[in-house]
Amino acid sequence: AFGTYERMSFALGAAGGKAGLDAIGDEITDLIDASSYMGFVGKAKAVPKLARLACALPVPALLGAPCKEVVDDDPDLNALPVLT
Repeated sequence: AFGTYERMSFALGAAGGKAGLDAIGDEITDLIDASSYMGFVGKAKAVPKLARLACALPVPALLGAPCKEVVDDDPDLNALPVLT
């Protein structure tokens, strides 16, 4: 349903087709496994992994973009390039 192994590995930034996808699956399993975060040492080892995960989150869109600040009080619709 997702396409070939090569396409999925390319989309996820993995190399090597199915082997690359298996490596990504192992990384996700390691992140989800809560037993590896027990104790101070386990939590300290998890910081670099979580930092990589934070980079994968989407950047929020700007709500007050400068292009939305332009206001024309007296618009002229005849100035638009419309074919008639």
